[in-house]
Amino acid sequence: MHHIYEFNQIIPIDRQQIVKVLEDDTFIINHFNMLDHIKYLTEDRRTKGTKFKVLFQLRRKIFRFKSEINDYNVPQYFSIITFTRHGNIRTDLNLVDHHEGSQVKINSKIDNTQKSTQLILKIMHPILKMALDRSINNFIEEIKKDSVSNL
Repeated sequence: MHHIYEFNQIIPIDRQQIVKVLEDDTFIINHFNMLDHIKYLTEDRRTKGTKFKVLFQLRRKIFRFKSEINDYNVPQYFSIITFTRHGNIRTDLNLVDHHEGSQVKINSKIDNTQKSTQLILKIMHPILKMALDRSINNFIEEIKKDSVSNL
């Protein structure tokens, strides 16, 4: 497995509020900058085995991926497998209660260890990290606003 992305931050939001937002596709699409569309291929939307397509936009390019929920243990752990032509990407999201709110951990790895893929990832890593950090931080700010407005 080759490391793609990691995020680890404590945010002043209750874990249940984060889960509530992560179960709201409209909120996700409206506030996660890189995500344009989610289309479900199965009837279930938030269970192990749920299949879906997503459209991401990165630097004015559209990327389409098929994904599947690998594990869904509310309210603390989600795991998604995304199928790409370069390999399968496993993204794990862990939510841990913290005295200041919640610790959010995101970790993405790809199963392809070919030299050409590693070279592409090495070149793309700074751009991808910057774009994902920006989108995730903006998304967290929107969750904060939403949690304040629901008080």
